[in-house]
Amino acid sequence: MRRLGVAIRFCVVLIAALVSKQASAQSENAVDCVEQLRASAVPGATTTVKQGCLRLGQVVIGMSRDDVERMIGPADLNVSGPTSCMNAVYVLPRNLTRELAAHPVEPTALDISTLRLVYRGDRVAVVEADGRAARSHFGFGSLQVGDTAKTVEQLLGSDHASDQVWSYGHLLLLFDDDVSTVSAIAITEGEDAFGCLLPATFLLSLDAATGAARGFTVIRPPEDEVRLHGLPNWPGTIVRIPPRNAR
Repeated sequence: MRRLGVAIRFCVVLIAALVSKQASAQSENAVDCVEQLRASAVPGATTTVKQGCLRLGQVVIGMSRDDVERMIGPADLNVSGPTSCMNAVYVLPRNLTRELAAHPVEPTALDISTLRLVYRGDRVAVVEADGRAARSHFGFGSLQVGDTAKTVEQLLGSDHASDQVWSYGHLLLLFDDDVSTVSAIAITEGEDAFGCLLPATFLLSLDAATGAARGFTVIRPPEDEVRLHGLPNWPGTIVRIPPRNAR
């Protein structure tokens, strides 16, 4: 019994030490990752960003598809292509279908946010989040969708700003038309991987009497969009509204 008691006390101490170490690492992680990214984005820099920092929320570059789906569930749509890539689209908020069924809205007022993943060889190569519903769960450190350009400049500088798309190595930011607010944020293993990202495409279901959107289906993008996209041409969201007689 005495040996058992000693063993139990040792396990408790070990677990407490591991939890304390993990909590300490997590408290420093966000700031440390931003610093690593900023240092690595300087021209000629030799600093690399640790693998654990290449994440939006809990989704990390290099994570397996099985691990992702165990954590956040299966995607609303998987699209093969372009090339050997696989795109996975998650609609945010996850209960949007139920919300629309209960409270239809005008199509022009509908705000669909998404989490999009690009898999290469069954591993996450790109994590992209856009829209207001992505703000609280899928950020890079303290940086989130909805932040201002001034906030970005304070954290990472403005040397890598170019029109609406600002590039900081593994971190990419898409701004609104006024280049004042972050509209979308992405972490990628490389610019070539980001080229595989496809637009999220939705077909609305409309109420026959009012024309309000009461539902949607996530569909495959138009065939001319299933291709590699250059960095300035950040693939966004395509919303298709059926003709009146198809409601």
